[in-house]
Amino acid sequence: MDYLTLAVYVVSLAVGLGAVKYGRKNKRRKLVALGFIILSFEIALPVLSFAAGFMDAVGIY
Repeated sequence: MDYLTLAVYVVSLAVGLGAVKYGRKNKRRKLVALGFIILSFEIALPVLSFAAGFMDAVGIY
């Protein structure tokens, strides 16, 4: 993982966590939902990337 990808990942993670924290504190449900959507992408995309790399290495298409 190069530094730019890592920086984008960390910033996006911080934005997601900040949205959830701020939304819960100020009773804004849409902001909490947006934060959880961002965090779910932060969890799902590396897993999918690993799975795609594994499938490519094994030769499954």
